[in-house]
Amino acid sequence: MSVDSLLKIHELEPLWGQVLTELRAKVSEQQFYTWFEGMAFELVSKSRVKILVRDEFAQDWISQHYHKLLLGLLQKFSPQIETLELVVGNLHLEEEISIPESLPQSIVNNTISAPARELPKLNAKFTFSSFVEGECNKSVLAAAKIVAQNPGTTEFNPLVIYGDTGLGKSHLAQAIGHYAFKQETASKIIYRTSEELMSECIQQMRLRKTVDFHKIYRNIDILILDDIQFLARSRETVEEFTKLFAMLRQDNKQVVITCDQYPSEVQDHKGRKLHSRLLSRLDSGLITDLLPPSQVTRRNILQSKIKHDPSLRVLTSEVLDYISSRKCLNVRALEGMMLKVFAFHNLMKASISLDVARRVLGDTARNSVAKVTLTKILDAVADSFGVDSELLVSQSRKKSIALARKVAMYLCRALTDNSLHTVGMKFNRDYTTVIFSIKTLMKAMEKDTKLEHQVSTLKDQILSS
Repeated sequence: MSVDSLLKIHELEPLWGQVLTELRAKVSEQQFYTWFEGMAFELVSKSRVKILVRDEFAQDWISQHYHKLLLGLLQKFSPQIETLELVVGNLHLEEEISIPESLPQSIVNNTISAPARELPKLNAKFTFSSFVEGECNKSVLAAAKIVAQNPGTTEFNPLVIYGDTGLGKSHLAQAIGHYAFKQETASKIIYRTSEELMSECIQQMRLRKTVDFHKIYRNIDILILDDIQFLARSRETVEEFTKLFAMLRQDNKQVVITCDQYPSEVQDHKGRKLHSRLLSRLDSGLITDLLPPSQVTRRNILQSKIKHDPSLRVLTSEVLDYISSRKCLNVRALEGMMLKVFAFHNLMKASISLDVARRVLGDTARNSVAKVTLTKILDAVADSFGVDSELLVSQSRKKSIALARKVAMYLCRALTDNSLHTVGMKFNRDYTTVIFSIKTLMKAMEKDTKLEHQVSTLKDQILSS
């Protein structure tokens, strides 16, 4: 692609300029500056557009989070455009794009700074007092309290909490921040998701000498990083975080990390793992896991919900005992069952008996008995359609494979708590493809009773196996 064919930010054609104007109104200033500033645009044909991005990480992230939005805006101003392709290339940023000497003040204020004694941006509900203790989490809770009382001075640095979704990792991590701030064992506390950290790191790399990323974090007392598994997709961010981590440890600053699995087992859909240097540093502290709650703990969790929300008292002890008796793999699903029964009471203005609760929950309670994994669903669908499960995650567009893939995506969303993004990664696709596939299948089932029966039968087989 020649330089002449590229339309840089300061030399936009009307179409791209209109798209960027609309885009600025739909995303935050930080998101626009991080992902879209400096993009290059090429109209290959009347129906095909290429956008040049700086690296593979940006290509993955924009594909997963903004592809649908970009294509929609392009089609708004040029309806004949059918396809949008993101291509990795050299943007020659230093030569062709004017980089500001510093970040916009609003980004610095909202994203990076953490003034002394400023209340950290944490979920107000995620405190130690609202966390229900049980055999499944007792040791993790004890470690979290020790860290909150003595940040940076114990052997639990870093404290890495891992476990399946919905078990309370974020809750405990943020509870540490709440306690440390309230009890003044720490003055400056920063909470970040991995996405936010990646965004900041990318800004730092683009601005080079203008933002001292590590110096900003040097002045904090506690860093809480949520969902570190997503860092596997960005080698540059992992490298910067490893340096940052080493600096914080050297200065006796506390690092708290959550992850959805044991750190050394983390990998993204392309097989990329966390760097070994980072893993060795994580091993220097305490890595501890949260387990699914027992029946006693599940009952206590439901009682705690009622304590914080008196409107739930309409649910009788008999109903609560029934809900907690169902083997549930995570707290989120347990609370979901409780709220489903309560919603029925609100909508129907009916009292909730044990029989009513059983009828309302239907499969929900039974479904929680067995662990339904994405791999289990893929294998079952592949067997039902008589294809290899590897073809479901391949790029094959063969009609029979495409249908089986849509069914698998539909069941992955229906039978698990995995996000659209996680399901997309399993199939080597972005979440917009998952949404489209599910909607397409649902429409097809409305017209094809045979297909609907096949999917329903598959669902029952997966749940009962």
